[in-house]
Amino acid sequence: MSKKSLKKRIHDIKKRKEARTQESEKEQLPEFYRDALKKIQAEFKQCVTVAPDSLRQAGVEGVNGEITGIYEYLPVVMINSFTSIVQCAIIKEYVGIEGIKFNELTEHNWDEVRSTIGFKVSTHSIFENEFELKDAIYNRTLYIYTREILGDQELLLAHLKTKGYRVFIKSDDYYKETEEARQPDVFICHDSQDKVEFVEPLVNELKTLNLKVWYDNESMSLGDSLQDSIEDGLSKSKFGVVIVSHNFINNTKWTRRELRTFLSRELQVGKKVILPIRLNVTPEEVSNYHSELGDKISADAEIGVQAIASLIYQEVTKGN
Repeated sequence: MSKKSLKKRIHDIKKRKEARTQESEKEQLPEFYRDALKKIQAEFKQCVTVAPDSLRQAGVEGVNGEITGIYEYLPVVMINSFTSIVQCAIIKEYVGIEGIKFNELTEHNWDEVRSTIGFKVSTHSIFENEFELKDAIYNRTLYIYTREILGDQELLLAHLKTKGYRVFIKSDDYYKETEEARQPDVFICHDSQDKVEFVEPLVNELKTLNLKVWYDNESMSLGDSLQDSIEDGLSKSKFGVVIVSHNFINNTKWTRRELRTFLSRELQVGKKVILPIRLNVTPEEVSNYHSELGDKISADAEIGVQAIASLIYQEVTKGN
């Protein structure tokens, strides 16, 4: 098989698997679990991420050993194909009194990994025998993705520590605290008339990829100075996502000022800052509006919000 044919075959296999994975998640996994999986894939992009296609169930035992309830969770395995180091995650929307049983879940999870996940790894990889799972090393690191720990978090962590686990809680509070401390990755430069059609869905998708977004609807509070808030967002954001539409082109106020700010910064730092997106406009219309902006390669919003968000994520995380 020629190199060209092999490259095409690999590309086709990747596309089919991505389509199957997306369709499976869309049909079977609730939104919280889908979003948590996206965060894991973004945070562990050097790993092969393996998860079941549907939620697992486990019983909650009472004091006498009887099953007092059933709860659902999603086990995830992150395998670094370069080092063969394996880490595990458990996604559960809320962790309550059953949290103390997580050490048993992780043991069962790893037993299941060793006995059955080899096949799943091959279905998520380009080549069937890309690496051997039997050579993998489980380093007993556990990530718990949840909205909230309802019980005693310190008790849970202490209990898991006695079992030899290094545990990291990725709760809503964790992401809120880290989000507040982070500088914005992208500033969304747009016309307000495009919010519902495109801007808000894009912002939501970028957030599921764990990017911090400066977006006027969410980054300003009652009583804030509009000018000061926008200038602060412009100065702190790493990139400016410029959504060029007919509404944007006809806007003679804030959008032009924001665009000028990012063009100026590109000249100062000597590297790419502006990421242009075309929304129902042609490249010619962009060039007629602004020659410097038209000279840049832009993405067409017609490819879809998820694809646009993925392109932005790739640019933001280059070199990380």
